[in-house]
Amino acid sequence: MRLEHLTITAVGPFAGTEDIDFDALTRGGLFLLEGPTGAGKSTVLDAITFALFGQPAGETTSSDRLRSHFAPPDSTPTVVLTFSVRGQRLRLTRVPEHLRPKRRGDGVTPEKARVHLESHDGSGWISVSSNIAEVAEEIEHRLGLNRAQFTKVVLLPQGEFATFLRAKDDVRRSVLSQIFGTVFYDKVTRQLEDWRRDARRERDLADEAVTKAIAALGAASGLQDAVEVDADDVALTVLATELGALVEESVDAEAEALAARETAVVRRDELAALGQAHLDLADLLGRRAAHAAGSDTHAARLLELDRARAAAPVGLVLRQLDHAQAVLSARRADAVALRAGLTGDETAADAEGLDTLARADDDTAAGLRPLADTEASLAQLRARATAYDEQIEVFEGRAKQLEVRRHELPTLIADLETDVARLTALTATLPALETAHDVAQNRLTAATSLLTVERDLAAALLARTGAERAHLDARASRLALLDTHLQGMAAELASHLHDGAPCPVCGGTEHPMPADLGVDHVTRDQVDDAERVEAAAAERLETAAGIVAQFEKRQASLAAQASGYDLDTAATQLAAVVVELDDARAAVPALASTREQLAALRTEAEVGEREESEARQELVRLSTERAAALEGLHRDEAAVTLARDQFDSVRERIDSLHARAHAARAAAGAVRDIVAARATVEAKEREVEELATSSGFLDPDDARGAVRSAAEVAALDDLVQAWESQAVVLAELAADPRLAGLDPAAAAGVVAALDAAHQDCASRSAALEAVQAERTRREQRLAGFRAHRAQLDQRRSERAQVYAATAAVHRLAGLANGSSGSPRMSMSTYVLRRWFESVVEAANLRLDRMSAGRYQLERTDEAERKVDQAGLGLLVIDRHTGEARSPRSLSGGETFYTSLALALGLADVVRAEAGGVDLDTLFIDEGFGTLDTETLELVMAVIDELRDGGRAVGIVSHVADLKDQVTERLEIRRTHPQGPSTTRVVA
Repeated sequence: MRLEHLTITAVGPFAGTEDIDFDALTRGGLFLLEGPTGAGKSTVLDAITFALFGQPAGETTSSDRLRSHFAPPDSTPTVVLTFSVRGQRLRLTRVPEHLRPKRRGDGVTPEKARVHLESHDGSGWISVSSNIAEVAEEIEHRLGLNRAQFTKVVLLPQGEFATFLRAKDDVRRSVLSQIFGTVFYDKVTRQLEDWRRDARRERDLADEAVTKAIAALGAASGLQDAVEVDADDVALTVLATELGALVEESVDAEAEALAARETAVVRRDELAALGQAHLDLADLLGRRAAHAAGSDTHAARLLELDRARAAAPVGLVLRQLDHAQAVLSARRADAVALRAGLTGDETAADAEGLDTLARADDDTAAGLRPLADTEASLAQLRARATAYDEQIEVFEGRAKQLEVRRHELPTLIADLETDVARLTALTATLPALETAHDVAQNRLTAATSLLTVERDLAAALLARTGAERAHLDARASRLALLDTHLQGMAAELASHLHDGAPCPVCGGTEHPMPADLGVDHVTRDQVDDAERVEAAAAERLETAAGIVAQFEKRQASLAAQASGYDLDTAATQLAAVVVELDDARAAVPALASTREQLAALRTEAEVGEREESEARQELVRLSTERAAALEGLHRDEAAVTLARDQFDSVRERIDSLHARAHAARAAAGAVRDIVAARATVEAKEREVEELATSSGFLDPDDARGAVRSAAEVAALDDLVQAWESQAVVLAELAADPRLAGLDPAAAAGVVAALDAAHQDCASRSAALEAVQAERTRREQRLAGFRAHRAQLDQRRSERAQVYAATAAVHRLAGLANGSSGSPRMSMSTYVLRRWFESVVEAANLRLDRMSAGRYQLERTDEAERKVDQAGLGLLVIDRHTGEARSPRSLSGGETFYTSLALALGLADVVRAEAGGVDLDTLFIDEGFGTLDTETLELVMAVIDELRDGGRAVGIVSHVADLKDQVTERLEIRRTHPQGPSTTRVVA
């Protein structure tokens, strides 16, 4: 990932909008973020991390602190970050949740967080997503890092890594777990711990089940101390034998008590039967006396019953006569109330006259019915005439509207035709503008690359000059040595002369005056070494010259491509072409839309002219139909007015005639009913007189006095039958053999004996129930003992199975969480140990150079305390003393570069584990002030190597010496001591 541009608005100490051009800052590969403490250096890093992940970089920095308290209340805190990942340019715009003034009234209201991710397709920005969750997933996928890894790999906060260096194993484990994402192993450990907790719960339940079974066994068998049962199984066998013996003893006692109770029951039943016989005798004597006293009443009832049975036929006709007389009275009253002038004495001839009046009224009403229908339709006819008026008004408005639109359309069509011509001409320039854009883009690219190549060429020229100087120096040195060597050649030859041996020059065997070797004598080996040095310098010179030639060739090529344009001119020309190209591209859809609008207006003009003609034709038709409807309406209204007579409507007159006819017919019917009822009464009077005489009564009144209702006759008959049946029953009771020879005076003695027998029987029953209860209790104890002993054996077996089944998970959980085993190391720690070893190895590569070979880090399994888990311990090996010591023993400067080496090592491992994620920008935050000059140079040399491969490294510091070493920098200053800050890019 390479940062391109950052815009910060109303965030932290920045009250306004700050634009930071990272392209300019990172051009040299190394840049500095400098400024006084509290000016906002860390806020820039927080803004970058917030834009990417929605949270600041610092763990202790809250998102709600992002909003600047220097900014106006209505300003919106915003961060816009433009960056590229694997050749794809992206732009993130993010607004944190903050409070803003209410739009209405006083006070503030919370504003929700927002985000917008865009992608550049080469011609413009395209929206990707504005969903916070989707953007988070997309950023993590593209970067290959989450926030925890990003803040440890891209932003190296030295304060945190110094803490990480000195931390205990548990703290270091937490940080590494967050970075390397050992969530899976932690989940496995937690799952095993959950299983072990479940297993422990199963064991507790099994133990509890055994305890409950022991308690139940003790309660069932009557034991007071259930614990002894679990401790001694022999006692269970003894107890079972004792309980069985008690049950047998209770069975024998129950048999004796049952025999005694049966004897008492027999005696009680005999005395009860004798007592009942005495009671029956006393009852019989009383009932005989009461029956004899009712004989006179029985004779009177017999006489009344005979007269009622004789009067029964006469009573039926008397009731019919009474009913006929009541009907006649009702008919007369109805007739008098129904029609004025009726007296109740009318005849059949009067009824015929009333029928004639009713028929005349019905005929008149039938003749008026068609005019009633006409009257009912008058409202519909009036509504139809009104509807014609409404339709005529609608069509008149429609015709006027179409006429107005017909006059407007020619102007609109002409305007659109002009727009079509303009847009057509603009779209015609699109191919030429696209070609011009490509040319301008190539010029800008060439101009940008030319700056880099010119800078590299200058460096190469300096290197070639140095190589030339070194070659000349080497050549001069060789020549000087060769000259000195030649001058001392005689002395060198003389050093090889021996007496008697021939001279290689003159051949003489005597050497009277051999030359002496001087102290500055140069040997042939020294000359050869100088030649080799010269050859190496010549080779380096040739290489440097070749590099210069390559850069000069590249410079000429890029200059030709740039066509003489510098970077600013090329960028300005490209921007102008982009504006024209965007206008031409926008004209393509606009032209299509405008043509569609033009076609629609032309169609509308044709359709509108046709619809206007149709509307006017419809107006003529509606006016004609309206006149005909009004003429028919006036004719019907005149006929209806004549038919109404003195009534409000024809229907009302018809209803009046029908009502009068109905009343006449009802009066005729009432007269006929009176005539019929009068004839019925006269016939029933004759029938009653004849029937009473034939039934033996003096007259109808005598018969009416003897009449009884069916219920009264049945009651009299029941009383007579009951008296006679009682006589038969008393005779049968007197013949009972149990009553023969009984003395009523002996009844009291029988009662006393029976009471004594009841008491004896109750006493025997109570004794039997007590014996049975004891037997039942003893049998229940024995049955409960047997059942609960079997249950206890089953619970013990189940407990053993539970302990065996859960043994494995207990051991695995202990090993996984590091609570058991040696060394004490959790599974996630075991996994992290491999990564941590890789981090330490990578850190040592840089620590060796930063410490000038003195220090080396070493991972150890030893924990500081025996109760702590092992695996992530860290020691510092001091090569000067050969001792291994704690990182906490390092000085401030040593802690800084050691923790920096550890942070860089971690970054290398995370990059490798994340599939070689593309991290072209790196920030190192503070700590340089603790270094001396020599150590600072070593550290800066290591940091300078980080630029290999195009990586840009940003150093966050306020150390003044770094300004001399780093030319590109972002200066952050406060406008006044207690005011907001501003930024300035120096590149």
